[in-house]
Amino acid sequence: MCLYTRKLLCWYLVWSLILLSSSSNGGICPAKCNNCKSDSGGNIITAMCKDVKIPALPDTLEELTVSDASGMTAIMFQQFRTFVLRGKSELTMLKIQNYQIATLHGQCFQGSPSLLTLDLSKNQLIQISEENFEGLRNLSYLSLNQNKLTKLGDFVFRQLTLLESLNIALNTLHAIGENDFKGLTNLKNLDLQSNQIATIHIAAFQGLKSLRTINLKKNELTSIGPGLFGTLPNLQTLILEMNKIRHIDPESMINTSITFLNLMQNEITKMPTKFLQNISNENLDVNLARNNISMIDAGELQRIILKTLYLVRNSISIIHEDAMCYSFIETLDLQQNLLQHLPEGLQNSLNQSNTVLLDNNPWSCDCAIQWMQSLLRKGVLEPQCAQPLSYRGQKLSQILHDLEISCGDMATLPVPSRHFPVPPRLNPVTPHLEKKTTTCQHTITTSKQTTPQAIKTDEKGNNSTIAIAAGTVIGFILLVGFIVSMVIYLNMSKVKVAPDFSINCKKPDLNFRPRLKYLPQNTQYQV
Repeated sequence: MCLYTRKLLCWYLVWSLILLSSSSNGGICPAKCNNCKSDSGGNIITAMCKDVKIPALPDTLEELTVSDASGMTAIMFQQFRTFVLRGKSELTMLKIQNYQIATLHGQCFQGSPSLLTLDLSKNQLIQISEENFEGLRNLSYLSLNQNKLTKLGDFVFRQLTLLESLNIALNTLHAIGENDFKGLTNLKNLDLQSNQIATIHIAAFQGLKSLRTINLKKNELTSIGPGLFGTLPNLQTLILEMNKIRHIDPESMINTSITFLNLMQNEITKMPTKFLQNISNENLDVNLARNNISMIDAGELQRIILKTLYLVRNSISIIHEDAMCYSFIETLDLQQNLLQHLPEGLQNSLNQSNTVLLDNNPWSCDCAIQWMQSLLRKGVLEPQCAQPLSYRGQKLSQILHDLEISCGDMATLPVPSRHFPVPPRLNPVTPHLEKKTTTCQHTITTSKQTTPQAIKTDEKGNNSTIAIAAGTVIGFILLVGFIVSMVIYLNMSKVKVAPDFSINCKKPDLNFRPRLKYLPQNTQYQV
């Protein structure tokens, strides 16, 4: 082979190596990266990498996920500076997780103005500033989850006018200030769970008219102040689970369209009646499970309309017969409480519910429980007897026949509880409510959302009271009239007696007693 041919071959090999090395940022997935995808021109546009230097990755990337940096490999001195993303203007999605980032310097994301998703979770961030997010006007998702933020700061997210989801869970925030979320007019989802938030400024959520979901689970809140969520007309889901809430202001959510409210595992001891009345609607699920509610007193669920009310795992042992007057709760969950009886007067209210869940209570299966057969539904766990011992573990439907026999007319009723009235003994209760009506004796202040049906029922009750009073007065007048007429009749019917003048008396006799002659009532005296 001639020298010229050898030179050409060498130059060809050299250029091939150069092109191959230059295309390592194109078609070949970089070291420590996988799941790379390329466009039609062979440029890498998607990569998932571990423990790499971000500046060394291709500038053609549109989606980048990096994680698990070791030591100082990726971010020098735990500082995220502007040069890290230099040249990567095509990025629309960036996830940097577990990279030990503690500080964001200046406008550190200005090299990627097209970002739609930014995830900085599982780092060491202790503070953020408005400057850090400058230029990210298209950002729709931001996650600062699992960092070490203790506060946010005024107007820190003001540049993110198109942001829809913000995740700041698993930090150490202690309070939410008045201006922490100002400017987030397009925000729909806000996640603040697993912080140490004890106070929220009354105006913290003002202006967030697009907000639909707020997650405040596992914080240190003790109360919900007036109007706190009232400026959120589109709020649908509010999660306040695992706080220390004891009091909820009745006006705190009055203007919302909420459909799911989770107050599970707080320190609520009494039904928040007026609060529930103000947010009542037929599509609303309210979870009050695992609180400290021990009884539901008269009127505490009055005029309330809900799709579902969860009262699971409280310590409820007493429910007043007038507790649910004029209410409609489609599903009422009373499982895992301390109920032994339910008053029969509660029947009308409960029978309006499609489902009543009564399982896992210490039911006393005596004569007073017979009426509860009307609450049984197909596909729902039946209540089981805890006492007497002869019925323990048996379902209610299995002992109804025995109760019908033993609780006949001659049967002795169980001794009534001092706090829980035993209903009168009747034949086995049937679902036909027209045979028995119940009038709610308890009255409370009506809510702003009184249903037409409740109003009609109340008017009927007032009319019936007036009718009873009028009937009593009329009856008394008739009785008095009858007595007077009888007295007059008796006086008119007495027998009249006339003296007999045919007897001649020659001289007066002081001891003389004239004989009387009895005449008919209509005859004339005869001399």
